[in-house]
This record gives sequence, structure tokens and C-alpha cells, in this order.
Amino acid sequence: MLSANCVLIASGVSYRQISAPGFAELTGAGVYYGAAMTEARSCSDQHVVVIGGANSAGQAAVHFSGYARQVTMLVRGSSLEKSMSQYLVEQIAALDNVAVRTGSSAVAAEGQDGRLRRLRVHGPAGEDEEEALDVDACFVFMSAARSPSRRAATATARRSRSATTARGFRSRSHNASSTRSSRRRRSAVAPAWASRRRGGSLSTATTGRWS
Repeated sequence: MLSANCVLIASGVSYRQISAPGFAELTGAGVYYGAAMTEARSCSDQHVVVIGGANSAGQAAVHFSGYARQVTMLVRGSSLEKSMSQYLVEQIAALDNVAVRTGSSAVAAEGQDGRLRRLRVHGPAGEDEEEALDVDACFVFMSAARSPSRRAATATARRSRSATTARGFRSRSHNASSTRSSRRRRSAVAPAWASRRRGGSLSTATTGRWS
């Protein structure tokens, strides 16, 4: 049993995948959820589509623009300003090979020889016509749809009655003698306000939710 004042749990995330036709079949073969920095090099001189309008999508578009021939962002919202930091909006606006299509969404993915070759795009909003885009890769950044994995935290972290991860001086060891000795050590160094302090917005997390 380990006692700590702070526990950082990086248990991974699961993405809600796009349910449009073709996306499930082509996941890993041109359709990807998230992206590592190293993947941009493999997209040299290609047409890359980034789906999403938050900061993670903007950062990916900026990074891919240094390698890809063309980057197209598909954003469901009416503008990037509503969901993205201003510095990223300005960076994207200054890039000649990045096109932003607001009010747009991918409604189907089409492949050939087992690889993504085309996306069917609907939008901008209010327009009924679909357009076929020839693409080499599609990276989906739907950050709002991410949910943290609960299993690791539930299995390994002792939680309080309110289902939050036990924190600070309220956490308790299963071993009573260990708890008493821990209290003596803490009281010797802890400031007077510590035992009365309530956890702040970043000091604890409800299992299954980001702080």
C-alpha cells in the first residue's frame, strides 16, 4: 500500500467513432482517431482531412501542413472561433495549404484496394448536395466525445463515499497503524489550513470524468 498526497492517473481514453458508412471498415487503413506527431511524415505530399474544430484538430492541421500537400478541415460549427484558441485560428488562416470548411461533415468514407480513397462531404449547412473529396488520409479529432477509462482508476485507487478519488489528508490506508504513523508525519509538516482545505477543481476527479 502506498500513501501519496497526489495521484495522477493516465488511464487512456476511448473515442466515440464516426458511424457514417465506410468509417468502421477503413479505420486503420486511412481513417484514424487522433494522431501522433510522427504520423505527419508519412503524409508527405498527400491530401489530409482533419475532422474537428477544437484545439487538438487545429494543432494537427498546423503540424500536417508542414508535410502534406493539402489539409482540409471539416468543422461542423459555423466558425473556428467558437471552439478554438485565437492563436491557432490565426496560424491556420496564414497557411496557404490549409482549407477550412465550416458547417460541413463527412457522411461516408469510400475505399479502394483496402485503403481510404474518398470522403463524401455534406455542407455547408443548408446545402443538400454532397461532394466527393479524393483524400489519402483522414484524422478524426472529436475531443468532446472522449471519455476516460474507468477500469484502472476503479481497480487501483481508493475512493471516497462521493465516488471521487480519495485525496489529500482525507485519504486512508487500509492498515490502521500505517494510517496513524502517516498522520503524525503529516501533522509535523502540514500547514494549519491543510486539514480544513477542500479539494479544488484540479485536486480530484470523479471516476469516469476529467477534472
